[in-house]
Amino acid sequence: MAQQTRRSTPGGAANTFVRVILTDAGALLGGLTDEEWERTLAWFAGRCAYTGEALAEGRTDQDHAVPMNRAHCGLHLYGNVLPATRDANRRKSGKHYREFVEDPDRLKRIEAFVRQSGYWDKVSVFGDLQHYCEAQYRSIDALCRVNRQYLEILTREELGGDDGSDLEFPEPAPPSSSTARTLPVTLDPPSLEAFKEALLNDRQAWIVENHRDGRRVVRRWDARKISASSNILGNLRSRPQYRKGVWEGLGIQSLLVSIRRP
Repeated sequence: MAQQTRRSTPGGAANTFVRVILTDAGALLGGLTDEEWERTLAWFAGRCAYTGEALAEGRTDQDHAVPMNRAHCGLHLYGNVLPATRDANRRKSGKHYREFVEDPDRLKRIEAFVRQSGYWDKVSVFGDLQHYCEAQYRSIDALCRVNRQYLEILTREELGGDDGSDLEFPEPAPPSSSTARTLPVTLDPPSLEAFKEALLNDRQAWIVENHRDGRRVVRRWDARKISASSNILGNLRSRPQYRKGVWEGLGIQSLLVSIRRP
């Protein structure tokens, strides 16, 4: 039996992106130096921060007290990296240290370490990092779903034969500082009236997608459903892949729509 390729999922891609954000954030703040790791080991007297067990040489795990995941948004940074046995690290998994540690004395020692390290003061430069990561998670998850449905349209029929009206395209969440723009469209002939007249005569046109990476993708527009009362630009921009928040995510910069084949 042929080996199946492991399927990547939108959620998996979004989680990976969150991990990239957290990794970059920790690195920008200095990460964890060898000297800082030695100070950490000394603080816990060469024992597991969670269980108090002596750590065997070469079998000490570095565990993030506040996990580097979407739920908690911890960073790989001095003050958040604790020594742990392999077993304790495995059992803690993605839990916050406050959820995992039951011994009040050990919990107090961890809290004191995190506090004296200045960890929380350093990460405060990023503001509400958890809110930001959640917004980016939703954005990447939505973009992956848009791409999947976009590909489904292309495999079902040529562009224009099926306008995708039966599909739902979630819009990626843009950064809070940005505003959604309208997709730039150039017509050939440039006059809207002349273009519509030619389109009604030929019943087809050619859509050229200009992408950020320099690609030009040409697609045929089957315009048999277009009538004299149709809103040409509205029809184009209402297509799933050309809606607000979607075309930018797909890397499209502008459209050239021509009666003549490019």
